[in-house]
Amino acid sequence: MACFVEGCLVAFEGVFWMVRGLSHPRGRLLAMPRYPALDVVVKEPADLVSVARRFSGDVVMYSMCYGRDVPLLRIDEIQAFANPLEYCASSDDDVACGLVKILTSTTGVDTIGVTGSRLYRWASSGKPGRGDIDLVVYGPRVDEFYHHLKENPLLEPYMGNASRRLIDQRGGWSLQGVLHHRESSKVLQGMWRGLDVYIRLVPLLPEEYSICRDTVYYLGERVLEGTVVDNSRGHVFPCTYELSVDGVPGGRLSLTSPRGRFCELLFPGDRIKAWGRLEIVRAGYVGEPRLQLTLTDKSHGVALAG
Repeated sequence: MACFVEGCLVAFEGVFWMVRGLSHPRGRLLAMPRYPALDVVVKEPADLVSVARRFSGDVVMYSMCYGRDVPLLRIDEIQAFANPLEYCASSDDDVACGLVKILTSTTGVDTIGVTGSRLYRWASSGKPGRGDIDLVVYGPRVDEFYHHLKENPLLEPYMGNASRRLIDQRGGWSLQGVLHHRESSKVLQGMWRGLDVYIRLVPLLPEEYSICRDTVYYLGERVLEGTVVDNSRGHVFPCTYELSVDGVPGGRLSLTSPRGRFCELLFPGDRIKAWGRLEIVRAGYVGEPRLQLTLTDKSHGVALAG
């Protein structure tokens, strides 16, 4: 089955690419060469683009949808799709699929799939995956899934040394004080049968192809301070918070990130400092422009302001 949104895996020119985002330029897919060779995983955006150029130089181009150079694959040249929702129907992975079965039974949501390295191993060799468990929940019931999990946590939370190990694995990005403590209260990440688990909530179904109509203007790297006024989308991909910020037009700004480390992290009333890509986003061709600070790179982060 064709698969067009975050968490899907596609084969292109002999390399597996992970689809990123919810919408794409017409006829193309934003995708990153997460698995250019067996057991090689590339995560940082700067590295992803350089690896993409090495494997298929003509796919990297500047896109107004993202305000940067990104790999864009032609859909009509994709050789195969690996849909996370099909993994458990064809794999005897008792660990990951056992967790999927429990989550489906307890939440009533049946659009839960397996992505990441397990999906890659299955797609490339037909063998069950191994290692960390990356799950993705698709469709309009992601909020229902999340609120059920908040009331009935299933995963073992990261505490103490486990929390510090997680942060070290993320490239040394550090959280201090209250934010560090909040890692242990997240329900979309934790341990299951001794393995790390991360769950991503994607509000579209994998077969839905959405055309990007945004125009993004990059204003540079910025450090901003503001107060969180809305975290209602802080758990759904891409995790987004609304901030009140002095000194910007309209006094409001969106803080958004496709990286799971920033999900479930900030609460209304938090006074924060954040550093990332400052962008003007215009929805469609006539939409009102809005400001957003996007956290994508290893150097980006957030902290509680004094």
